[in-house]
Amino acid sequence: MAIPKYYEFFPAVMEFLKYGEIYSSKDIREYCASYFDLSDDDKTSKLKSGQSILANRVHWALFYLYKAGLIDKSKRGRNALTEEGKKAIQDGCENIDLDYLKKYRAFNEFLNVSKNKSEESSEHSEDNDKSPAELLDYAVDQLNANLADDLLAEVMKISSYEFEHLVAVSGADVLHCQ
Repeated sequence: MAIPKYYEFFPAVMEFLKYGEIYSSKDIREYCASYFDLSDDDKTSKLKSGQSILANRVHWALFYLYKAGLIDKSKRGRNALTEEGKKAIQDGCENIDLDYLKKYRAFNEFLNVSKNKSEESSEHSEDNDKSPAELLDYAVDQLNANLADDLLAEVMKISSYEFEHLVAVSGADVLHCQ
């Protein structure tokens, strides 16, 4: 099974927290891995940054639920339901998704601040399924691809003599670094 998107973790997180305890993020991750019956490969999959995909997506699920006011994160790495979260569970954990969170003023304020900081509206973006860290990895890949294209275009503009000089100087730098 593929690792669910961060917003697909909302129901599982709320389901786990409904027992009224204060849980660590690690406990929640372990529950979510079991809830979705994730394979060992899924559990150990990493982003390019080296962070666990599972940990990243559960983190963002917790963050969004926190921004909506459904969970309390009064201590680092500790999570519990708020009174509003307990009310949300009465609507059914399976109903808690991004649209559900939009009924909370605090969440909408968070979304508006986030939208104002970006040039594109995340509602109309095809990348809406990705967590912020995944979007960052994608952006870095795009920048690197654009940089490679620009560099190739510049190299294609130089004369053969300049190209030989570039290769000789670059090769010498590589040898010097070793």
